[in-house]
Amino acid sequence: MGDLGKVLEGMNFDSEEELSEFLYSSMTGKTLTEITAELDKMRSEEPETPLETANRVLEELTLDATYEEMIARANEALEISADCVVALVILGNCEQSEEKAVAHYETAVKLGRELHADRITAVGESSPGLWISYDAQNFLVAMERLADAVDGADAVERRFELLQEIIRLNPSDNLGIRAKLLAEYFVDGRLEDVRFLLDRFPGDVLTAMVGGPCSPCWKPSRRPITGCRSSISPIPGFSSCSGSGFPALSGARSRCLRRR
Repeated sequence: MGDLGKVLEGMNFDSEEELSEFLYSSMTGKTLTEITAELDKMRSEEPETPLETANRVLEELTLDATYEEMIARANEALEISADCVVALVILGNCEQSEEKAVAHYETAVKLGRELHADRITAVGESSPGLWISYDAQNFLVAMERLADAVDGADAVERRFELLQEIIRLNPSDNLGIRAKLLAEYFVDGRLEDVRFLLDRFPGDVLTAMVGGPCSPCWKPSRRPITGCRSSISPIPGFSSCSGSGFPALSGARSRCLRRR
């Protein structure tokens, strides 16, 4: 996943449609071995950066990794590169204290804003958004984790701001944030925002509602269930749904707490 992301980032696609067309034409009908061989040919000859090396350390974590293994690997990655956003997210996921978890997520989001300042500024109507960048995806994940974990008097507004910003920075909404946001809008009675979101994704109403307020088992994620913020769901692009670059990120916070 990291190799693919690195190769694609260097190709400067103008849109996600152009990226999709390239992937379809390059990979359709080929085996994984053939695709890997193609990537080896396309990969830059430049040496790995410290951040790329740190990310590889975390990519080696598996879904059954223990709490101690996750913490150790995350700290190892941060020693290699202080810019490793994924490591900070994993530390937050594995933190028993919600206050400390939020601190890790806050640091990850602040770092992501610094690392991707130019990309964030460039996002507009014609921009494909941050998801096209492999490293920037980790920043978006950090924002989602922070939105799930914030607490306090201004938690609701802060959560809305973070979720809305994720969609702005990732117009195609690969993380499925619209489902969370739609549910939260219903809970707070923000009908104008509900209408705006449904207009924004007109063909996606039923998808957005799955697991939302129409579901008998749904509860808003800012109201903790079983005593911890356990609403974190598998992340498209990092979970088993589409090939995991960082398996340890898939639901890691609640899973770590259960294993302690």
